[in-house]
Amino acid sequence: MKNQYFADINDYLKYGILRAIANSELAKEVLAIRPDFPIILCTGFSAKIDKKKAMDFGIRAYILKPVLKRQIAETIRKVLDSQ
Repeated sequence: MKNQYFADINDYLKYGILRAIANSELAKEVLAIRPDFPIILCTGFSAKIDKKKAMDFGIRAYILKPVLKRQIAETIRKVLDSQ
């Protein structure tokens, strides 16, 4: 199942890049198709989306840049363990 997440991520990223949409919009579209898909939004600054908005539409974790490798690793582990 976890390998399927990586394949799905690759497909969704290609889809988002080809359509040139914002990460938050891509996340909304992915969650509309796969509500169980674990998404972590990592952003520097956004006037369009904040942590509350992200969590309200299903993003599992919200991280502000700059971010340490350890923080990313801990967040990924926490999100995957909560499945």
